[in-house]
Amino acid sequence: ITAHLATLGLHFDAFYSGYLASGAQVEQILSMLDQLCDSETHIFVDPAFADHGRRYSLIDESMPAQMRRLCARANTIVPNLTEAAFLLDEPYRPDISPDGLKEQLRRLAAMGPDRVVITSAPATRPGHCAAVAYDREQGRFWKMESPYIPAFYPGTGDTFSSVLVGAFL
Repeated sequence: ITAHLATLGLHFDAFYSGYLASGAQVEQILSMLDQLCDSETHIFVDPAFADHGRRYSLIDESMPAQMRRLCARANTIVPNLTEAAFLLDEPYRPDISPDGLKEQLRRLAAMGPDRVVITSAPATRPGHCAAVAYDREQGRFWKMESPYIPAFYPGTGDTFSSVLVGAFL
């Protein structure tokens, strides 16, 4: 399909990558980026491979390194707090300070993306959670806090990322 699409001379405004189950799938996505994206395509990566301090059960230990390669090609990445730690090859810190979050955002942006959003970050207000973000080109940080809901709903990160892609476009 990718080879055929490449022959059509289409321009894609965005390319959005989410959960990938293996390094082989990361390789496929990297190949698709080479064939389908140009300098104007917004490459958006949600490196969905870990949460709550550990990798998902089907994800092997090579995935953080594979995701680093993909994130380096992105304009925007949206890791959660656990994925940010894995991407940076550092311990997961659920109680990371605001200054520690800013440092993580800067270091993730230094890997390649222009914008980084970390979800599931600690908030300054009790009973809340946060998403923190950094725009490397503007040197600007921001934070959005919301009440924490003590429940697990699969797909909320996907929904968040999808809305964010729409907002960027």
